[in-house]
Amino acid sequence: MLDHRDDWRWAWQVGVPYDYLPDHISENLATRHITLLQANPGDANQWVAGGAAGAWRSSDGTRSWQPVAFEGQSGAPMIYAMLVDEVLGWERIWLASDDGLWSFSPKLASVPATRVGLEGKRLTALDRGSVANGLVAVEDRSRILRITLGEEMQVASIELDEVVVEDLPQEVSWSRFLFDTHLGRSFVRRDINLAINDFGALAFALLALTGVLQWWYRRQQHEGKRVLKNSLFNLHAPLIGLLAIGPVLYLSISGIIMDHRGEWMPALVGNKIDRDFLPPVYDFRSLTDEVSHVVAYPEQPTKFTIGTRLGVLTTKDDGKRWIREQSPTGTPGFVWSLRREGDQLFAGGLGGPSFQRPLQGGDWQMIPGLVGMPSDATISQDRWYVISGPAAFEGDLRAGLQRVDLRLPKLDATPLMLLMFEIHNGNIVSRHARYFLDLLALLAIFMVVTGPILWWRRKWAKTANKKTL
Repeated sequence: MLDHRDDWRWAWQVGVPYDYLPDHISENLATRHITLLQANPGDANQWVAGGAAGAWRSSDGTRSWQPVAFEGQSGAPMIYAMLVDEVLGWERIWLASDDGLWSFSPKLASVPATRVGLEGKRLTALDRGSVANGLVAVEDRSRILRITLGEEMQVASIELDEVVVEDLPQEVSWSRFLFDTHLGRSFVRRDINLAINDFGALAFALLALTGVLQWWYRRQQHEGKRVLKNSLFNLHAPLIGLLAIGPVLYLSISGIIMDHRGEWMPALVGNKIDRDFLPPVYDFRSLTDEVSHVVAYPEQPTKFTIGTRLGVLTTKDDGKRWIREQSPTGTPGFVWSLRREGDQLFAGGLGGPSFQRPLQGGDWQMIPGLVGMPSDATISQDRWYVISGPAAFEGDLRAGLQRVDLRLPKLDATPLMLLMFEIHNGNIVSRHARYFLDLLALLAIFMVVTGPILWWRRKWAKTANKKTL
């Protein structure tokens, strides 16, 4: 389920009542569905918030929130990006969703959001275009869409399946590689890698089922069940078991390391792997499934900056050639969010430092005081606001940010998808359940290693018996 957290809308709309959950889980998940936050540039009392479970608006400084309705929809689409209109300001908010482009006015509480276009398209990022009547979006993290607004919306696609990327890091940290491995990014293109992850999970579930059934039939010594028992063995061992070895091993080993990343992180970050020894996916010959965010530049229609897991990339020729941005004062790593406001560009890091630089170029500077995984940023009355997980930060990007108490919208029940995170990381049992997870991972490794050995011994024993006969 977590492999598909970004595209399974139903898992965000199915709610689990808080009464059924431990108190520490309810508290932890209360506002986790909010990943996007935008403020009225001229009035810090007016806000919109959103995420995979929908969108909300507030006109009283975040003390209360009202959900945004969507015209023709019984629920809400998954919202990936929110943008204040460059011309109309707070009169219109743009929404990029798993079902195209929408807009609404935060000032008109009774008027629902309306679809603008691109129905059925999954728009995973959105920014102002290079001209006043334009937008730029990312479809499926794989292609850039240049949108011209008017009586008839026009869309031009910039394909990124064959590109040239220069100045990529020659070395990648063990931390980056192991995280990529566990999350399905390290071996082949992400959609294929996630399919391998899915297979590993399903295969191990089938191994558990067929293994238990074999044991039960053998224990009961059922007469006339030899055909079924042999069929279960042939399904369990050579068919599923051998194919599952790779996925189960890499998911289990990387999972144990992630359980203890707090203790091992300095060593994992400090030690590097030469990119020559890594799979070709790290050469970025294609940017399919690699684009987290996009930024356009005023009056420069062929220049774009994107966020990726290997840093910030910029093109000046419509996406044919990309340069990884570096500076002596700091270089962004995994870019979790990217936002331009005024003459500043914000880059939020994934568990590492976040950075800012002047929009039109210059050195990147680390932002003091900002931690976690910043997912969105906005400006109101010359103050920056950044959302990072359940926390919000306020201040100046150059001088530093500090935590601020913003009351984010809460749901009546936690989305099922968020509950899956707590089950996966063991928090549903205890905050200290990582050692139990380690045991499960070690058992998985033990099973997929000893299983083929037993199968091989049985195979050779049968061969020897036939020769003897």
